[in-house]
Amino acid sequence: MRSFFFTFPVYYEDTDAGGIVYHANYLRFAERARTQMLKELGFSNSYFLKSPSPVGFIVHDCALTFKRPARLEDVLTIETKVTKMTGTSLFFSQIVRRGDEELVDMTIRVCTVNERLRPTRLPEELAGFFKDEAV
Repeated sequence: MRSFFFTFPVYYEDTDAGGIVYHANYLRFAERARTQMLKELGFSNSYFLKSPSPVGFIVHDCALTFKRPARLEDVLTIETKVTKMTGTSLFFSQIVRRGDEELVDMTIRVCTVNERLRPTRLPEELAGFFKDEAV
């Protein structure tokens, strides 16, 4: 699977009183990176929400391994790739780096739901794209 990269600076609002990125913010960063990946593929969350059969994406589960802290004004890059796909889920590997240094390793499962928040199949155009790419 090809990787998608999202680069951004750490702002004051992302840190705690000591200038270290607050742990929960990595989930926000990961969400932004997945959203950017969709944009690079020519989609958006609103595209799927406004389709004739609306589909939303929810995080079903995640695991984060913290290796080193990020700090105020660091420039971070998140590498995002789909590692597995099922009928209703995408499994992501997301790695946060500062330069070549790996800071956080994340595994995230995102499920698709309909407007009643019930599991539903991945949209065909998205599933078709990842079918041959997921490892």
